[in-house]
Amino acid sequence: MKANTYKKRFRPKLEPLYFVIGRRIRSLRKQQSLTLFYIGKCAGLTPTCIANIEAGAQRVTVHALLEIAKALETTICDLTAE
Repeated sequence: MKANTYKKRFRPKLEPLYFVIGRRIRSLRKQQSLTLFYIGKCAGLTPTCIANIEAGAQRVTVHALLEIAKALETTICDLTAE
């Protein structure tokens, strides 16, 4: 079995909420012309982590979400509201 097939087959499925949060983060970040590096630096995460969070491929802790929200000048409520 190829390594790429293994990753796709056994990648854990995340809750749809993570996709919604990620889309909101990306949308706000792009509206404000902020970089992945800047948001990552503010949240204490790497740009790759921020990209994965925006793609809904990585869980985000409450603490990191709070720091991301601060960097975007918004609240956690705005990022998680349905």
